[in-house]
Amino acid sequence: MLTSLLLLVLPQGLQELPGLIEIPAGHIHLGAELNRAKELIAQKPNSAQWLGAEVGREKKDVERFFISPTEVTNEMYFHFVKDTGAMPPASWTQFTKEQRLAIIKEGKAKDRAFVFSDYVKSAWWEKHWEEGTVKWALLDHQALLPVTFMSHEDAITYCIWAGLRLPTEEEWVRAARSDSELEYPYGENFDATLTAFEATKPKQLAFKALPVSGLPGNKSSFGCFDMSGNVWEWTDSNFSAFPKFKSFKVKTEDGMTIDVVPEFDASSAILKGGSYQNADFNSRIDTRLGIPRNIRAPHIGFRVASSATPLWNHGWYSARNLPGSLLDGMAERTLSFDNILGFEKHRTVSSDLLSKSREDVEKPLPAPNLPESYIVFDRYDALGIIPSKSLDFQKIKKMETVIAQKGPLPVGALVSTVALEEANILPGTYALLFCPRLEAEFILELGATVPVKFMPEELPESKEYEDHKKDPLTFWPAMAGIEIEPDQEYLLVVDSKKEVKGAIRLLKTPKLERIKQAPHQVAINLKTQHLNFTFRVEGPRGKAWVFSVGLKPRNKDGALVKEGYWDGSFDVIPAEQD
Repeated sequence: MLTSLLLLVLPQGLQELPGLIEIPAGHIHLGAELNRAKELIAQKPNSAQWLGAEVGREKKDVERFFISPTEVTNEMYFHFVKDTGAMPPASWTQFTKEQRLAIIKEGKAKDRAFVFSDYVKSAWWEKHWEEGTVKWALLDHQALLPVTFMSHEDAITYCIWAGLRLPTEEEWVRAARSDSELEYPYGENFDATLTAFEATKPKQLAFKALPVSGLPGNKSSFGCFDMSGNVWEWTDSNFSAFPKFKSFKVKTEDGMTIDVVPEFDASSAILKGGSYQNADFNSRIDTRLGIPRNIRAPHIGFRVASSATPLWNHGWYSARNLPGSLLDGMAERTLSFDNILGFEKHRTVSSDLLSKSREDVEKPLPAPNLPESYIVFDRYDALGIIPSKSLDFQKIKKMETVIAQKGPLPVGALVSTVALEEANILPGTYALLFCPRLEAEFILELGATVPVKFMPEELPESKEYEDHKKDPLTFWPAMAGIEIEPDQEYLLVVDSKKEVKGAIRLLKTPKLERIKQAPHQVAINLKTQHLNFTFRVEGPRGKAWVFSVGLKPRNKDGALVKEGYWDGSFDVIPAEQD
């Protein structure tokens, strides 16, 4: 696949990210005013609980971030499917007449009212797509339509592959209306000629998904298209009540009284923006719909975003899956994501390659007016370490004492899309546990091995512990097949099953330094052929523990310790330097 490189990373954060629009830090008005919600509920009583979930307006600050100018398109998602073998969306399926009739016949045998709807097609496809009996293809005229039938997991998986993430609800609102209180991204009043909804004007465009930026007037002040209507967009926020929300009552136009008590559910995610299948009031910026994350529907898609901190997107999605038992607490609480350190490589698909696979959209759909910032992302590579937030030890001896009683200490997480040669570690996400100097006998007791020259003349007898809580096998991760050299310090690379997958020797003994002087940096060491990580974990009294390791990544192109491969800000240690 032809690609071009993206991204300039400077120490203070991302300065630009082609394919995304920079949204400066600022404030937003999040949520609807109570009186406005009551007004709408009186007119739309059947949507009372839905509209009520918007109530609780507050002013909030939002940090600088980046967001895509359009929804993710079919052609964007196609390159992800082609690279990963992921399930194509149901909208790309090509059922023959005979296949449709067979499914309808089977369905009617169970339910006489059975209809081969989009939802039935999606459910059938999810169950049978790997069988190969029904073909799929992305037709050229579909290329610039928003990709749909996306579950929340589908969207996140794409984001991880591309090195991006979903926007939060707060970020979505900021991109849609800046610091204003507009009801729609394009103004205060609804415009049926600018919004793809159930009754778009002219009427031949009604109830149809339109190509991204097909209605060029439907954009926010920041240049984000289609944030009102077209397709619902997933966010990375849970469907919870706003802090100021309180249940309330509304008297409708026909004299009925409605108790507004929305069924919030934090296990669901928030959709924003409305869709071509919904009414006009659903495409307001304040609209927030909470649905289960596994739902796939013909009017649900997503757009992508990015933090201003390099590697943050990948680290956030990957490390959150590590169990809290490995990190002494859930990753969101114990890891310092804002201090993630490492290397990354963004790619984008050549525009020349894309233009050959596009055709004019089918009439009567309007032709898209793609913004200059529109780009199709390609596979992303990353190698990073997310430090733990704190290690409250004054001396390393105290740390070693605690490890003897409770096992190795978590000091961070490793996230990598490439294999690590030296420790023979596959791509993945792992906890990093500090392992101090150990004696050969104890290493063997743990089930690990030692180099032949350190093997004791007599193998130690297996110990029996009356109190199983004192048996190190109960609080150390599984070490089978791992070689540890006595009197050396390591970071153990541990997977979510609490199995050690590799041991990385520390370059230096961990040291407690004043936090302002403690180094936190990465370098390409051309002399040793390693990527050197020196990271800090906050310690007591304004100090920080400093850990140093060297990693040697490799992929199908060979060793990745070289200039010109990784994007970002890092030192380069020449091969001839002492």
